Amino acid sequence: MDLLSIMRESLECKNLIFVLRGPMNHDILEVIADNVKAKMDSEHVSYNVIMKVFSVFIELARNVINYSSDVIDVDPLGISQMRTGMLVIGIEDGQIYIASGNRIDRSLKERLTQKLSVVTKLDKEELKAHYKAQRQKERERESKGGGLGFIEIARKASSMEYEIREMDENYAFFYIKAAVDLAG
Repeated sequence: MDLLSIMRESLECKNLIFVLRGPMNHDILEVIADNVKAKMDSEHVSYNVIMKVFSVFIELARNVINYSSDVIDVDPLGISQMRTGMLVIGIEDGQIYIASGNRIDRSLKERLTQKLSVVTKLDKEELKAHYKAQRQKERERESKGGGLGFIEIARKASSMEYEIREMDENYAFFYIKAAVDLAG
């Protein structure tokens, strides 16, 4: 059996809707997101669930695009870049899960752990209050976004988990998974 057949069977066995491992940028993200929405719509997933999955997917993809340590210059001057990571969407136990993974600078581990350990412990009302409080704060200098992505993911998801595993003295692998109930 050839490699592609083995991979196809493995993906089908795991109920995976979408898998990407490779370079990403905002243009690629837009095309992928439209296709993921169309796929869920064709599967008769409710609009509310599609919007939650879409929101989580976008935040996780942006995280890869903004923070992956694996950078590919797509022009000779190094002005345009793509970042490499993984994005997965699957169905498991009545939920659609969205996961991402990418290599990060090890110096980000403590800051990420600090943010995520707070966010993953809050209930929906506490997340709403935390979101409002964070919007009032000044943006962190090293942040490439508004600093609200993980809160937004937790607000949309029914569960969220993460792991940051050290690879060597310079890098760690950051994995995050969020699940959205199919029932809405």
